[in-house]
Formats: sequence, C-alpha cells, structure tokens
Amino acid sequence: MTEQNLFARYAQQDEAVFPLARAALLFARSEYPDISVDDYLARLDTIAVDIHSQLPPQASDLDKLRALNNCLFRQRSFRGNESDYYDPRNSYLNIVLDRKLGLPITLSIIYLEIAWRLQLPLQGIGFPGHFLVKLPVEDGMIVIDPFFEGITLDEDDLCKRIKSLANQASKGIDIIRLLSATDKRGILSRMLRNLKSLYQQREDFTRALNVCNHILLLEPDSAQDRRDRGLILEQLDCPQAALQDYRQYLALAGDEADTQSIQGRLQALQTKSLPRFN
Repeated sequence: MTEQNLFARYAQQDEAVFPLARAALLFARSEYPDISVDDYLARLDTIAVDIHSQLPPQASDLDKLRALNNCLFRQRSFRGNESDYYDPRNSYLNIVLDRKLGLPITLSIIYLEIAWRLQLPLQGIGFPGHFLVKLPVEDGMIVIDPFFEGITLDEDDLCKRIKSLANQASKGIDIIRLLSATDKRGILSRMLRNLKSLYQQREDFTRALNVCNHILLLEPDSAQDRRDRGLILEQLDCPQAALQDYRQYLALAGDEADTQSIQGRLQALQTKSLPRFN
C-alpha cells in the first residue's frame, strides 16, 4: 500500500484512535520515502519509558509534567528553531526528532505523544500564531509552550502574545475561547497548512500540491484548501484539475470574501479551454 493510501486510511479514523504521530510520519514519507515510521514511533516510546523510570511511585500529573520537561528539554535538548524558523524541515516530524529542532506545532506533537504514553491528559491549543499545549486541572488549566522548553503561561502572558499579533489590543478578547482544545486531525491539518503556505511563498508548487493533497484527505470539505489547490494547480499548468477544484470551492464556500475572484479565474480558464477554429 502506498504512503498516500495509508495516510488516507488513517485520516478518516475517529478522534479516540487517530494516530497523530504515525500520520505525521506517513506524510513525511512523501518527502523522505526511505524512513521507517515504526522506528521513529519507537523513539517516542523510548523517551516515554525513560521518563516513566524517573517518576516517583503514584506520580501525579504535575510530577509527570515536570519529568517530561526535564527529559525532553534538559536531558535531550529539544528546542524551538528560533534561528531558522521557516526552514521546511521544521515541519517534518522525522527531521524534528533527528535534529531536536522544530516549530511550536511539531514540538507540541512530540510533547503530546510522549505525554499520552505517560497517561498525562494533555491537549493541543490552536492559539493564534503559536501552537500551545494545556493540562486541564481542577481549578482551570496549565498552559505550556513546548517551543520555549515547556514554560508555563499565565493570562497576562497570553494577552501580551495576542497584543503582539498585528499590534492589536487584547482588551475584550475572549482568551478562554482561544484556549479551546484542538483535536488531533485539526493539529495535523494546521501543521500541514503552515508548510503549504511556506512552499507557496517559495513558489515550490510541486511540494505545495503534495501538502495540499494530504490536507484534503484529512478535511475533504475544506473550502480554503480546495481553493488553494486550484491556485497551485493553475501555477503547475493543470487547468482542468484547477477548474474542478474552483468549482468545488464555489460550491463549498458560501459567502467567502474571494468567491468573485475565484469565479473570475474559473471563467478565464474556461475561456482558455475553448477550442479555437481557423
């Protein structure tokens, strides 16, 4: 079975059994076909076993959290790639495990996967501009940033981060809503959308198409990604495939702001596709 067929099979699994790390590594095989997914999953298992061996008897969730941070960031030196943030390798889980460098979202995937192996009920947070992780506790939650070595963030820290985005005021923003849990499929989709945008900016449309194909296996009704794939296919001189995606986008999009623009592109492609008579 091909990598993409395997990915498609896992992509439709329910949240309770969705294999986040396995799916991320299967995607990575589309760029690095010789990697062994099972070998990389075994690395996560090994880290979890190592942490478990350091835990006291009857370890609490906070004990596990401290041990996770100590093992991952101090003993094993994982860290955020601040010096080369936009390196595409930061979005491939195998390379992140090899180099111990990654983005907020890829480091969070590793963090979550190890935590789950320790029965630590962490959840991903699709926070604007920077993926985070949380541990639900009796009186609320502990918000954690794996990109910065597992530091915890309070409400003031989070408001400052929101304010720094486009210099917008944080007053009146519902921080609690922004801290809602993201499901596993949503985590993987966000990771892939980051990479798709990076490849589009670099005009690497062949790789952008591969990423977009995987996103649409996860979320086939995503209007945004149908549109983006149409734009990518047009750049790759695949007008018939682009037309199909534009039509599907318009059927899905409803009142999206750029429907008129895509309608114009669709009509222009249709005109180009008409036969010319001499």
